[in-house]
Amino acid sequence: MMGNVYKIIYITNKKHINKLIKQAYSYIHKYTYHSCQVRGRLTMSIKRTVTAQYQAIVDEAAEAVHALRVPREGWIRTVRKALGMSGAQLGRRMDITRAQIAQTERNELSGGVTLRSMQRAAEGLGCRFVYAIVPPDGSVAAVIEARAREKAATIVARANEHMALEAQTLSGTQIDFEIDRLTQAFMRDLPGELWNDK
Repeated sequence: MMGNVYKIIYITNKKHINKLIKQAYSYIHKYTYHSCQVRGRLTMSIKRTVTAQYQAIVDEAAEAVHALRVPREGWIRTVRKALGMSGAQLGRRMDITRAQIAQTERNELSGGVTLRSMQRAAEGLGCRFVYAIVPPDGSVAAVIEARAREKAATIVARANEHMALEAQTLSGTQIDFEIDRLTQAFMRDLPGELWNDK
């Protein structure tokens, strides 16, 4: 009789232990999954915040130089003439020859001037050299949207070609919807593949 009681208690305890183990695994899985989700959202939130900060810097620069255009004769010659300074005088201030000044001015117009040369010339002119890379339409968001739409259109067109082989093409409305949906997803998530050409 005692052996049977022991077996019943053992079986009951074993079932109870298995239930507790299942609950523990469930809790661990849920907590780990939740923790990963929170960590993932936090990481994405930080990434989005940092990206937004960079975008604000570029957008601010674009706004500041929106109407700015390179003068027909280039910046070095234009500023030099505005100051009433000769090429020889600028050369002396920079410890180079007048011929080297003329060459630097030609290099600026042809796009062959170095940033260091521009900085030295600006200092010789009593100015400071500033350069920027800005979006043509004034905002990073416009550049991202154009690329996202281009990428989305390529993906949808490729998928539609494959579907056509199986006689299952998308309608024009469905194509537009999918392009818009993918464009928004690319803009929201900014995946690294956005800038891949394939």
